[in-house]
Amino acid sequence: HTTVWVVIQVLDVNDNKPTFPEKVYQVRLPERTRKQRGAPIYRVFAYDQDQGANADLSYSIVDGNEDGKFVIDAKTGVVSSPKKQFTAGTYDILT
Repeated sequence: HTTVWVVIQVLDVNDNKPTFPEKVYQVRLPERTRKQRGAPIYRVFAYDQDQGANADLSYSIVDGNEDGKFVIDAKTGVVSSPKKQFTAGTYDILT
């Protein structure tokens, strides 16, 4: 029978939820033909009070984008559109 002592140091627990400064981002876009697909339209961002890897955020669109009008960069939160022709309107991005 052998006993081994193991010391574990917990640097951070993922105990803080990311927060967005706005609950709804309202983006107004004019109708236009864009020169380039994927050009940035808007950027959302969140804060996380955790540290290290627990503070890393990953952005994704989880609902309301069935027609594929928008894409979001998982690392930066930059919203763009893969479509060249864009219909004017006001779009709400819920967080």
